[in-house]
Amino acid sequence: MRYLFLLCFLVTQLTCAVVQAQSAQPAAPKDSEIVARILGDGKGKLSVAVTDNKAGEWEWNAKEQTWYFQRGYLVKRSANMPDFPNAVLEVGGLAVYRYVNGQWVHSKDLVTFNRYHGLPQPDNDTLLTIVKSAPDRAFRTDWHLVEGGIKEMSIPTTPAFKWHNPKSFSFPVRVSYKLRWDNVHTVDCTREWDVRVYRMPDGNWGNPSGMHARSITACRT
Repeated sequence: MRYLFLLCFLVTQLTCAVVQAQSAQPAAPKDSEIVARILGDGKGKLSVAVTDNKAGEWEWNAKEQTWYFQRGYLVKRSANMPDFPNAVLEVGGLAVYRYVNGQWVHSKDLVTFNRYHGLPQPDNDTLLTIVKSAPDRAFRTDWHLVEGGIKEMSIPTTPAFKWHNPKSFSFPVRVSYKLRWDNVHTVDCTREWDVRVYRMPDGNWGNPSGMHARSITACRT
């Protein structure tokens, strides 16, 4: 019994020590220091800022017995496109830090997205015409199960257009059709797709390619 009590005591002390180590969360690196490091000499950068309305995230690494911290940031650069001199490239990323010997040390930067601003894009009607011209590509994993064609199709009022590069961007499309989900049953289905289009050699947009983003209705019975 005495040995069991001693073992329980040691386990309790060890647990408390671990909890105490994890609870000793250090203050985060200063935003101004993060921005200054990313900005560097400022060459090629229009602006650098940390992500608004977010304070960053801490993570305890049990294996290394230390803390990690990551902070989102946005860098704006000139897109350097002669045809579109006002175009801006926005780069989003995460600055990752590791706590070593009582101070934060920069570990790495992770780029999470690239977006272009100031590039001309087709209007919604033109985009929907492009999608209708190749529904087997825009809705590729569903189209062989669709009966009767497209019933309704639209682009959200405030679409999240995403530029991948100067010759390609994606946009959301909401579409309704009758879907055959087995050999017997069909169901009215509404889904949102992320459709990517490309600038063709003649300057027009086309070649849509879609990926299912989310289901608005159950799409099965």
